[in-house]
Amino acid sequence: MGNSHVFALLKGYEERVRTGAAAAPPGLEVCFMLVRERDALIAKTTPAGFVVEEAASWEEPLADLLEEADHVALQWDGNQMNARALISGGEDFDVILPGADGEADRPVDSLEIVPYAVVEEFSRASLAHNPELARIMELCRSGRPRRLAILGPPPPLPTAAVRERLAHEEFFVQRATQLGVPLEEVPIVRDDLRCRLWQILSDGYRAFAADHGAVFLESPSAAVDESGVLKEEFWGGDATHANIHYGACYLTRVFEWIPEEGQGD
Repeated sequence: MGNSHVFALLKGYEERVRTGAAAAPPGLEVCFMLVRERDALIAKTTPAGFVVEEAASWEEPLADLLEEADHVALQWDGNQMNARALISGGEDFDVILPGADGEADRPVDSLEIVPYAVVEEFSRASLAHNPELARIMELCRSGRPRRLAILGPPPPLPTAAVRERLAHEEFFVQRATQLGVPLEEVPIVRDDLRCRLWQILSDGYRAFAADHGAVFLESPSAAVDESGVLKEEFWGGDATHANIHYGACYLTRVFEWIPEEGQGD
């Protein structure tokens, strides 16, 4: 299969993989690969249509697919900040972005200020020290030349949407139990702060892409509202993910990145 395109997803929804080809421009041969803890789900275009198959492991099938791929777009994790800074478990805090000025950018005096460098290092380390991701990058750099893009994480959902969805999130239900707070009363980190944390995480992805000679494709601006959170039409069914419409919006960015003729630069 010439000119195929591999999407490796550590965390994602299977329906995105199963329906992704619908967004592909005519003539492009597309392959999606959902990398799970041990196995993988592969979906690709064939002369007979879009087919889906299971793989007992992901490393060997990914290596085989990469041998045929001219372009690779990689989506990896994205929930690092949500796992640590969605529910507030202690003193209120804030982070000031470099170059911030004006009263709107300055936190309340009583808040604890977490150094930007600490959050930045966490963002970088969450990618640089992940052994599965390191192996995937090794495979992407081996063999034939290919263009590589790293996709950024989606922006946060607003507090109201988060609170509506918390009861369906085992991870956050357990977190609330650990804090000894009823789920409906659990404190949610402010939207503006979560947006700043998302920006820092996105910068971590940008730096990771640069370190590996890849292009960074940031979250589509059309999916972000004026306050910096994810627009309602892109909210997913849980507290931290976007939906399939957001995925289609992002795929448009990816397909714009790939030259029309599907042949290198």
